[in-house]
Amino acid sequence: AVSKTGELYGVSPTAAYPLRIDGAGGVHCEAVWRLPSNARFYGLTMAPENTVAAEEVLIAANGAGELFQIEKTTGKTTQVGTLGTAPDGTPWSLSGDLVFFANNGHPLGFATVRSCPGGACDRVDTLVEVDVQAVHPGTQSVLKSVRGAVVRGAWCTNPASPANFGSMYGIAGLRDKIYGFSRRGDFIEIRNDDGTGCLVSSNPDKLFAGAGVTTAAPVV
Repeated sequence: AVSKTGELYGVSPTAAYPLRIDGAGGVHCEAVWRLPSNARFYGLTMAPENTVAAEEVLIAANGAGELFQIEKTTGKTTQVGTLGTAPDGTPWSLSGDLVFFANNGHPLGFATVRSCPGGACDRVDTLVEVDVQAVHPGTQSVLKSVRGAVVRGAWCTNPASPANFGSMYGIAGLRDKIYGFSRRGDFIEIRNDDGTGCLVSSNPDKLFAGAGVTTAAPVV
């Protein structure tokens, strides 16, 4: 996660970490904030100012589709919503990441999710919109809309692009696009209106496990 002032935070399945990059490019972990143990955590973002609080707030999400606010001085966690329910009636599980934007006072959020009926998770990610204004203490759904399964769009002209995409453990956004970074080493362009995607490039030697973008990034 990246704050508007450039502060960096990372997440592992069980903890979150404030990070510092020194002048030589080294990354230093400044603290270890333990997260609730009910599910593995995958996603981390900043909620923009004047949404969850007056200042930016760190939000983590886990495989159970639960969102938690993390206090940036103590690491204390508070549940602030869930990602809602998939069409099959099971809770949406976070597949990889979520990202929020200030959007000139009209906050906007996206997440890549999947359904896991009976513990067998869908291999294709779905792009959903998150209602950032609904993120507050509680277990309420913050799902605003389902944009669509991340499948190859009719507009995609890359013949190497697969028919669908999953394991997007990192997402970022700019203008009308979401960009996915997958555990298979794929870099994917996704239209945020319907979730369709196209492979930009693939490097199996680079297995992505995250992405970050400031809340001030311009979006449409």
